[in-house]
Amino acid sequence: MGNDGDSLLAEQLAYYRARAAEYDRVYAEREDLRRLSALVDGLPSVGDVLELACGTGRWTRAIAARARSVTALDAAPEMPDIARAHTASSRVRFLRADVFAWQPPRRYDTVAPGVVAE
Repeated sequence: MGNDGDSLLAEQLAYYRARAAEYDRVYAEREDLRRLSALVDGLPSVGDVLELACGTGRWTRAIAARARSVTALDAAPEMPDIARAHTASSRVRFLRADVFAWQPPRRYDTVAPGVVAE
């Protein structure tokens, strides 16, 4: 990635790190995000799932309810820590990793992209 891309990613990472503790509050405040949450609950996330940009684990819980296993990645170190506290499942493995540089050690049945709430 070039300097512009690296700079943009660094800025984005700093933003999510700064908002990590308050990030989920927006879901209580916005009706559209509550509806989105219900839709995500219905997605067919099965088998071994790779979740990119897991954030605070809001979607991880729904995915883990149906998946055989979940590998949940996020670049901001605060996010997997928060997600781990919200997701009580032995099927989920949280990793701090840059999704652009990380090389998966195996194949996954389903890839779930992070959902950004702004």
